[in-house]
Amino acid sequence: MKLKKLASGTLEEYLQPQYFDLVIKATLMCAKQDEADEEELACPSNAIKLKYDMRRQVSAKLGLAIRGGDEVKRREAKDFMKVMDIDWSTQLARIILEQP
Repeated sequence: MKLKKLASGTLEEYLQPQYFDLVIKATLMCAKQDEADEEELACPSNAIKLKYDMRRQVSAKLGLAIRGGDEVKRREAKDFMKVMDIDWSTQLARIILEQP
């Protein structure tokens, strides 16, 4: 699984709703998704931990944007959080919860 590279490649740039699917793919790579069986993760706890790490990063981006008066980054962070709240569980939690 290959990930798209951004120009500067900072994490902050990926914390936008349009890159959420890439974040999910990267998370699945960290959780070592089985290529033969996409429902199987070798390290499901990595995906769980990454959810909380990503949430902290998005919160930090939101806080900095609010303090700096950057409306664009504030909107990006808030929208990314909303997408995480809605889609993280549908895209990852089902796989993680089904692990033996």
